[in-house]
Amino acid sequence: CIDQKYGLACESSCSKACNNSLCNLAGRCLECPPGKYGPIACDFSCSPNCIDNTTCYRNGTCVGGCKQTHYDPKCLTKCDRKGCDAKEGCLIDGTCNSCLPRFMGPTCEGKCPINCGGNSSCDKLQGNCIDGCVDGFYDFSCTTTCDFKCGGTQKCEILSGNCLDGCQSKYYGPRCQQYCPVNCGANGTCNKVTGNCDKGCNDGYYGERCQYNCPLRCRQRCDQDAKCGKGCSPGYTGTDCVKRCPSVCGGLSACHQITEECELCKSGFYNRNCSISKIRTDLI
Repeated sequence: CIDQKYGLACESSCSKACNNSLCNLAGRCLECPPGKYGPIACDFSCSPNCIDNTTCYRNGTCVGGCKQTHYDPKCLTKCDRKGCDAKEGCLIDGTCNSCLPRFMGPTCEGKCPINCGGNSSCDKLQGNCIDGCVDGFYDFSCTTTCDFKCGGTQKCEILSGNCLDGCQSKYYGPRCQQYCPVNCGANGTCNKVTGNCDKGCNDGYYGERCQYNCPLRCRQRCDQDAKCGKGCSPGYTGTDCVKRCPSVCGGLSACHQITEECELCKSGFYNRNCSISKIRTDLI
């Protein structure tokens, strides 16, 4: 047939909707003009939501995809899912390019974990919190509680759960799960890392962890290096109170802790260290 005609005898005219009014012998348009589609006569309009100047294939599918506001092959369905970021729009299959804060999932209909920090944003696919956790929680999805023995606001490191603001009194270790030694002074406080009693011991104990009993003859207490800082029991002398006072000391046999001078002399002795006997002087 000549152009714009079809049929067995070329007696029919091609549709004017065909591009340049050209069709095959069955009357099917050879091409559709821009903005039109259809299986035979190109009598349907492409969606105005096609991204490429409303150009579509013969079945109505948009050639270059959809504008951000719509999706599906013909770009007829509005991208208005609650959690979708309208600025980013949808893909042709209806999944969201990006979610608003607090939403996740391919279609942004899922909720981020409630303990996500910052603006509560999370990874679209896995749900991992992007800006860390609110105080008191850790792990990728902020679902694990920091140990209640963490100090301060009970913050802990997002991956390990280690306490960030020290420990409450009487606890130590990365997660503050270990008890301080029972004989630490200062209300049971110890070093957060080592567990040593940095602020001293309760009366009667010494050592880095106050694990040793003070020498029996210390008066009241000893230093952390076992020195009897408050003096010795009567009858003993020296920094650790293990040496006996001179036998000539009287009273309770007490003597000075450092000089060993007797507080009192036994009957019959005198001088600063009770070294002179009255009997000997009488004989002279």
